[in-house]
Amino acid sequence: LDALPIVRREQPDLVLCDISMPGLDGYGVLRALQADPETADRPVVFLTAHREFTSRVEAFRFGVVDYMTKPFTRELLLRRIARVLETLE
Repeated sequence: LDALPIVRREQPDLVLCDISMPGLDGYGVLRALQADPETADRPVVFLTAHREFTSRVEAFRFGVVDYMTKPFTRELLLRRIARVLETLE
């Protein structure tokens, strides 16, 4: 899991993560981040091709702070990130 040491070292304001990835999926990354005291408070946003409503509900149930379906524009992504960061202040 490369994400955990990177998040520990860089201490980002939030983490962007796809759900479908080879090896460990986005839920595995999310659980690993939540289980580590150094990264547990980092909000996670899923970026995914999964458009099903049940996928969205499951993601929020597991603790993501936002869920964006592909495709999306860079501008939309930046607006959503700004909104998430504003709500965390």
